[in-house]
Amino acid sequence: MPENPKRTVFISHASQNQAVTEELYRALTGRYHLTCWMDAFDLHTDKGPFSEQIVKALKSANMLVVVDSSAARNSDYVTREIQLGKDLQLPIRHCSIDESQPAWRRKISIQGLALGIQLRQARSFLLAMLVLIVLLAVLSVGIFLLGTQVYRGMAQVLRDLPAASRPTPTQTVAPGSVDAKVAVPFHFKPDTVILQDDFDNPVFANKINDQTMTYDIAPRDPQVQVGQQNGSLVTAFPADCLTVEKTWDCELELDSNVLDANAIQYFGLRARTVERTSMRDVSVSISINEPQRSRAGFGWDFTDHAMAFFRSIPTLPEKDLYAYVTIDSGWHAYEIVRNSQTARFDYYVDGQRVAAFTPVHALDWNQAPLRLIVYSLTAVNESGGEKTATHFEMDQVIIGGFTSR
Repeated sequence: MPENPKRTVFISHASQNQAVTEELYRALTGRYHLTCWMDAFDLHTDKGPFSEQIVKALKSANMLVVVDSSAARNSDYVTREIQLGKDLQLPIRHCSIDESQPAWRRKISIQGLALGIQLRQARSFLLAMLVLIVLLAVLSVGIFLLGTQVYRGMAQVLRDLPAASRPTPTQTVAPGSVDAKVAVPFHFKPDTVILQDDFDNPVFANKINDQTMTYDIAPRDPQVQVGQQNGSLVTAFPADCLTVEKTWDCELELDSNVLDANAIQYFGLRARTVERTSMRDVSVSISINEPQRSRAGFGWDFTDHAMAFFRSIPTLPEKDLYAYVTIDSGWHAYEIVRNSQTARFDYYVDGQRVAAFTPVHALDWNQAPLRLIVYSLTAVNESGGEKTATHFEMDQVIIGGFTSR
């Protein structure tokens, strides 16, 4: 698919209409030179969980085309995509084509749809050009003033971290050690604590500590295990969660109460993924609890690798951060340090910085209703390949701040 996220047509369909939808995709991208997104052509295992790729594609689209059929009207996936399209205020076009129609009739329907899309995008393009001309005029006037601010900002970014939050040297641990706290120590120590849980309170053995985390979505599949075992928060999902029939039954979300976002300067967790698959992600983040489950905020995704992220929402638009880190099945310390002066987020794995991000809307994020959220959703394995279980453990989580920062 050509890279043109500003003018992308997202094609939503039921799996029963796969063949005719592929015909539509090839016609729109080939004969009519439109940029389209369809799961069969544009989902990739190396670009993160499928559910997140679908949401990201919808956010970058400027139109949603629904291949209308009785199967589509009964599809949870199509219903959710249409609802998200409405939430994003995308224009939605319904296209009634199916394999039972003669080829000439499908061709006429596709031609009418393509012309309608081209006319709408032409209007959007002309408006965008007018806005661009105005912006260029404004930027040409203000570039000298901005130059001074950029220089100061770059100088601030290059400063060393304050002494109170510099990482300590990595400790060498004996190979036989099984104590996660000793094997993988945190490298930063917040002076104040907003939320902390080490999941070893015997009162809450084998269930969620509802003084820290509560269910927003509890998995309906009885085989999904969520609870506290051996001093860790354990989330385990069977391999058959990767089927169409089980994907929503295995959905999970745990939430904390709303945090004092302005005081958050440190977010640390110790975790390991014993069994892993690229088809299921477990996200641990400080995020806004959005209705679309977009997990807008910052934190870590765990699949067959770890990913540091910062995701925005339309009201606080940012250039999202995604930084992939190769991991094994052992314990690792994941930490995020936020500098209150520069608003920069630094992401660390075992004391090594792997990413940095400075949001544009830093003050607005300070006022956002953030929570600690543990979230997991399966991407359906439609390739027919081997299905793998997922077993994720979190030994400790700490959210706090530094009095000297």
